[in-house]
Amino acid sequence: MVKPERFEVIFYEEKEVYAPGDEVTGHVDIAVEKEMEMKDIKIKFTGEAHVSWSEEVGDEESNYCRTQTILKQKITAHGQESPEKPNKTYLPPGGHKFPFEFRLPQNLPSTYQDSIGSVRYYVKVRIEKDFRIDDKIYRDVRVSSGLNLNDDQNMREPVAASESAALCCWCCAGAIVGEVRIDRGGYVPGEWIVANVTVTNHSASNVRQSSIELVQIVSYYADGPSTTAEESLAQEIGPVCDAGSSTDLTNVRIEIPADVPTDSVDCDILKVQYAVTVRAVPHFSSYSCSFMIT
Repeated sequence: MVKPERFEVIFYEEKEVYAPGDEVTGHVDIAVEKEMEMKDIKIKFTGEAHVSWSEEVGDEESNYCRTQTILKQKITAHGQESPEKPNKTYLPPGGHKFPFEFRLPQNLPSTYQDSIGSVRYYVKVRIEKDFRIDDKIYRDVRVSSGLNLNDDQNMREPVAASESAALCCWCCAGAIVGEVRIDRGGYVPGEWIVANVTVTNHSASNVRQSSIELVQIVSYYADGPSTTAEESLAQEIGPVCDAGSSTDLTNVRIEIPADVPTDSVDCDILKVQYAVTVRAVPHFSSYSCSFMIT
């Protein structure tokens, strides 16, 4: 059985990250010492999202999974029938280059990976052989999608959220009111969020600690069930708030990590979102300002 001596996917432009609308161009480099019999050589460019998780319900464990095909493009690079052997072709000895060109559609979700879900893009080359093990190779393509924040006036406007909760215990009855304001509704990775928080304590109990967090919220959707995971990316600790007083966290600067995935668009099974969340102890229901990272 003839195997390739060299089998590689070469990109002409070695981009670390591609954007929707970009072209992915390159060639497949194959070298064989002897003539190789095959059906064809196919080059596929695929984008797919996948989620999978388990949940315990009583004494039983249920497994959920779902896959969404985001894009699929295919070309046959080599595969011409031989008159002597229909549906077969041959690759002569030596080196061979098969060029390819794929254009990324608009509005793609960004590349993403965690323990439950993923969004992945890749070039796959397959040398298909009759009744034999096919030769295959993969090359990942990282995509970062996003909207132009300058095109949406709402993304440039400040965002605010508030929450009020009552403490019902007779010794500390009263309400704790909180408000958080951020300077705009959309950011790009690596930027700074400027947040202002006010906690007003109408109760008879001291708020021992307040905090403001940058939270990533990922939602996963199978066929029916769904689950959500949250991760704190950054946190700033605020002061105490004595009973009957108020406290402010003014112009708190929170840096968005440069490598966070942007908000997911056009993906039915995995959504990535972000929020600035405020918590207090004794805590009321935490309240959040949601925004886009694009």
